[in-house]
Amino acid sequence: MFRSQTKPSTTIVPLFFVLLFSSSITSTNHHHSTTALQIARPLSKLTHPVVILISSNGFRFGYQFKTSTPNIHRLIKNGTEAETGFIPVYPTLTFPNHYSIAVGLYSAYHGIINNQFIDPIAVPFEERVDTILHYFDLPNEEIPVFMTLYFEDPDHQGHQFGPDDPHVTEVVSNIHGLIVGV
Repeated sequence: MFRSQTKPSTTIVPLFFVLLFSSSITSTNHHHSTTALQIARPLSKLTHPVVILISSNGFRFGYQFKTSTPNIHRLIKNGTEAETGFIPVYPTLTFPNHYSIAVGLYSAYHGIINNQFIDPIAVPFEERVDTILHYFDLPNEEIPVFMTLYFEDPDHQGHQFGPDDPHVTEVVSNIHGLIVGV
C-alpha cells in the first residue's frame, strides 16, 4: 500500500511528515539551522517519544522545489519523505488515506470513504500549530505521544488554478512558514 517503484509525477497526494521527538534525539542532533534553533523549543524535559503527523492536502511531489523551503527540506533530510513514493488507498481522498495510515487498514475495512465532515468552526492554520506547540508546555506526563496537524492547502489552489500557478507557490510558502516552529 505504501511502496512504489517510481515517484509520482502527476498524482496529487497528501504530503506527510512524521516527526519523532525525544530528549535523546534533540540533545545529540546539532545539524539544525540557526533559524530553527532560535525558533525551536527545548525538548530536554521529554521522557517519552512524541510523534507529530503533519499532512498538507494536495501537496504533491515537486511542490517542495517551487520556492525556498529549507525547513521542509530539513524534515525530508531527517527521514520524513517516502522516498519511493506513496501509493494511496482507494478512494484516493485525504481522510480515507489518513485513517489507513493510522490504523493500517484499507477503506473497505475501516469505513472512511469520503472527505465530507461537518466542522462548524474553521480553525485558522496558525491556531492549529499553536495548539500543537502548547501541548509541549504541559507537564511531561500529560504531553500526548501522538499528534496530528492537518492543512487543507494547497489542494484547493491546485485544483482551481493548476499546479504551476503562482497561487500554489504562495500556499506552499505559507505552509512552509507554518511548520517552521514545529
